[in-house]
Amino acid sequence: MLERQNKFFDNLTLAQKEIAQQQADAAQQRKEIAQQQAEAAQQRAEAAQQQAAKQNALLQGLVDSHNRILSSIGGNSVQQGLHDGVISSYPLSNMLETPVKSNASRTTNAPLSATLSTPLKFPPVTQKYNPATYIAIAEDNASNCARVPFDTIIDELGENWSQAWNSSSDNGLDDSHINEVVANYLVEEPSIDRSSGDGSEKTYQSMLNVLMKSVEAHLVSSFNEHLDIRWVDTHSNPMPNGRKPDGALVVSGSGVQPEWSYTVTTFEIKGSKDSAGSKVLRGQLLANLRDMSRNQPRRYSLGLTISKGGEVQVYLCTLRKVFYAPLGCLPVANAPEADVRRVIKFLLLLYKQFPGENYGFLVLRKNGIFDSFYTNEIHGYMQGSADELLKTARIRIMDDQAFSGRRRAIVGSRSWLYNVKVSDDSKRQSQECILKLHWYYGNLTEVRVHKRALEIGVPRIPQLLGSASVTCSDSSMYNGEIILMEDSGKDFSQFFKELSPGHVCKAVDMFAGYLHTLLVAVTGDSKGYLLHRDISARNLLVKDSKPYVIDWGSGLIVTHVEPRKVSQSTVVGTAPYMGVRVLTSVGNRSLLEDLESLFLVLSHCLWERYGNRAGRDETSQFEDMWNGSLSPEYLLEARSSWLASSETYWEKMEIMQCPEILKSLAIGMFMLLFSDINEPIKRFAKRPIDSRLFKFKAGKWVDVFNKAAEPTEKFYYDDFTHLNILREYVHNNPDCALDCGNKAGSCVQQTSSIAHEPDNTKSADSSTASMQGLKRSSHDSDNSPPESKSRRTSL
Repeated sequence: MLERQNKFFDNLTLAQKEIAQQQADAAQQRKEIAQQQAEAAQQRAEAAQQQAAKQNALLQGLVDSHNRILSSIGGNSVQQGLHDGVISSYPLSNMLETPVKSNASRTTNAPLSATLSTPLKFPPVTQKYNPATYIAIAEDNASNCARVPFDTIIDELGENWSQAWNSSSDNGLDDSHINEVVANYLVEEPSIDRSSGDGSEKTYQSMLNVLMKSVEAHLVSSFNEHLDIRWVDTHSNPMPNGRKPDGALVVSGSGVQPEWSYTVTTFEIKGSKDSAGSKVLRGQLLANLRDMSRNQPRRYSLGLTISKGGEVQVYLCTLRKVFYAPLGCLPVANAPEADVRRVIKFLLLLYKQFPGENYGFLVLRKNGIFDSFYTNEIHGYMQGSADELLKTARIRIMDDQAFSGRRRAIVGSRSWLYNVKVSDDSKRQSQECILKLHWYYGNLTEVRVHKRALEIGVPRIPQLLGSASVTCSDSSMYNGEIILMEDSGKDFSQFFKELSPGHVCKAVDMFAGYLHTLLVAVTGDSKGYLLHRDISARNLLVKDSKPYVIDWGSGLIVTHVEPRKVSQSTVVGTAPYMGVRVLTSVGNRSLLEDLESLFLVLSHCLWERYGNRAGRDETSQFEDMWNGSLSPEYLLEARSSWLASSETYWEKMEIMQCPEILKSLAIGMFMLLFSDINEPIKRFAKRPIDSRLFKFKAGKWVDVFNKAAEPTEKFYYDDFTHLNILREYVHNNPDCALDCGNKAGSCVQQTSSIAHEPDNTKSADSSTASMQGLKRSSHDSDNSPPESKSRRTSL
């Protein structure tokens, strides 16, 4: 056995010079390929320019012909502008039967759902092998991934990991233990399936299986103890959602069927055709890391990739970045001995460290969140910061998974919402409520804004039953909150779908309630006021015919009274409902942006329920607008075309059989927001001053609701309870949310900003997530359809 082991390592050492020469040859080949690709790209660019010139000539001919016709009948000629072959003049483009499309099928910019705070839909849950989807995930998260030295990975995992890795004592990771694993591997090496070739994915899969079993056999024989985590070949044993990572380390005792919730490390494998930088390979691993955190709140997630030449890379997913680093090699032919030993040492480290680290779970129990636990068992729990209820609270999850929250983001803040029963051991009483665990990177606090809203007297927001802070001991920048709140019902989009045709007036009444909440918040008191800044269909709830506005985590506390309703610009919110000025991140935020979001929520709900489904294509740009897959640039372009006038607003949605009360409300809100803009929306969105602030009057908004409700109110008076409350409030406070006058363009000095600043980038992924409703429904983000590709297509 010793002779075979020495021969094994001798062969590895003698081949190093040959490997170096092969690597030099490969580098030269890559250089030549890159040069060929550059030449091909240049040829494609020249061809595209020629095509654009032909298209421009054709379009100019159409314009000239159209102008000649208008001139012959005494009409005015069309002022036409061309940009990249797309007609920019509205009159002519409206006359064309088929709008001219850009030849770009996918923008290179990251989609809005990947870069901003709380997208409506996250990257899809892919059940079948789909290279295009995985490539898209890798591309959209390119800025979120950073290659670092391996020691940085260890340091990011924490002091315990670093000490164990760098220790010179016999802690189970020294050479003697590595040699034992090698000996076990050599015994089992003949069982490796090499039928597909030494560099095939199948061979690497078999080789990894043998290596993992050799590690586990050594640990059991050397330490005579039960393993707290175990290796599972999930390549042939899929996860419950149908996806098949190539392997996983899972918590022992979590059942025969592997589950993402109890997976602590995931593996993805490619053969000799794919390098470590393969977008498909990286996209698969990123999807695994995302799925691991969907239902199990975690502090971090780990993954490994195996690619060409048996190269192994390790990935660490944290709130602020996905770090990755080369680790070493599988024991393939001619692999450097040091690289093989390094991989074995890291695998031994995983088995040693994960149990002591509570598997990276946020709740410090073997089953994590899926167990009854006390609040002080949450990682980083700060006893002194807790409300009285949470100091002795025992929490039991009522369902088997989180029903909402920002839990499918690969980086950035994460939140999980659960239906729970909270019991107080001292009083032996329990109550049902909502638990929100919010884990983020930076200095944010949702509780502070929510409590300030309650202090001001903002109506229709859920009561807080308890709250506490959590702070990661490894880094002062990792923080979080535990929030217990009353159940506030279902989200408005679900409520709207379920409304019977005879009671659609209730939707108008709910919107009157939401408007009342926003007006009271922005009116504030002598100490200042609030902006919500994340109005979305998931943050507008309905329970027992009462409207609620939730998730004040994106909110801004402004303590200066003058100028009012204006804040420093920060790109936060839910992508499909962001106002046009938010998309450009120019100028200041005000109440108008929240009202524009309210208008977009209504528009989305109308389109979903009354849009012409017969001719609807799932890949249409309206789908892209609402699922957050367009970049800010193209979302603004699409909005500009759609909202050019009240006619285009309604016609482009192809609304059919919509009750007049809803159409009147939607058109009325459009007129208040956009009718006085005397320039293209794209240009208006980039102005440092919002001209609408000078003309804003709360009474005008009440008039729109009155006009919409007038024909039906006498028959359904009881369905307008909240509209009556809104009327009374504005009547008694005619100057509520008064505009800022000539100071509208000034910028507030924020003394208490809860803005979602990104991790020192322009991304707002570290912002708090939308709670997106407090009941599980068919509108849950986990059931979202596959992500559409971004397009420049004109609406």
